[in-house]
Amino acid sequence: MKKKIDHQFNVIDDIIISDEWDHVRYLIGEHLKNLELAGEVKREELPFFAHFEHEIKSKLIKKGFKKDIIDNQKRFGTVLNGLNNQGKTIYGARDSVWKYPPFAYGYPADVVILNDDKSMYWIKPDIEAALRTLESITIMKGLLLNKEAVKVYLRSFELTINLSRAGLIPKFSTEGAAFLKRQSHAGQQKSAGIQTRDDQIREHFQKAYIKNPSLTPSGFAERHADEYGLKPRQVRNILKMAVGNQPG
Repeated sequence: MKKKIDHQFNVIDDIIISDEWDHVRYLIGEHLKNLELAGEVKREELPFFAHFEHEIKSKLIKKGFKKDIIDNQKRFGTVLNGLNNQGKTIYGARDSVWKYPPFAYGYPADVVILNDDKSMYWIKPDIEAALRTLESITIMKGLLLNKEAVKVYLRSFELTINLSRAGLIPKFSTEGAAFLKRQSHAGQQKSAGIQTRDDQIREHFQKAYIKNPSLTPSGFAERHADEYGLKPRQVRNILKMAVGNQPG
């Protein structure tokens, strides 16, 4: 039965917009009936997971992810950590592809979006969704340890598709996307303000250095950090990224 289900199952997009949902709803019903007759629940036979996992991994590999990264739990955990650092300012060298996040996390260049000065990055939304899907599957496998838990999973899957077909999830997603767009715009404005401040700090240092050639970035940072509402370490990092200036 499982092989037949995996073979005949279509992607969720098709289910939402076509009559395939009738077939999948029938399969969910059959799985629920089989659970009543089954003994223990086997993780490798959880309904639909094998198909979901195969399709997502295939998509990621086609996008450039290394198979040994996707299949290795520890290395895949590093990839997931890269999602948590999206939109955060990156300090330090950005020239080495091996040292610069997110490439150090194992992301192919084609799925990464960088801002103009490469101080921030984002992962393309469909790739992030695919990665989080694999994460969810792994978590769910650890939770679905008995028949009652699997029943809740199947009914939740059924509910999710029905909500999508009723237009509620797309509406919710659209509202969420509008919120994220507003947040992104605010983030861009903040990033521009930070860039202006950093330029002012570098210019200030250059002028001070002309007057006092013995001045070091560390000395400058100790004297002027409070003026910019920063810690001396932050000022030193800003000056370190300026061409020709190394921390003292």
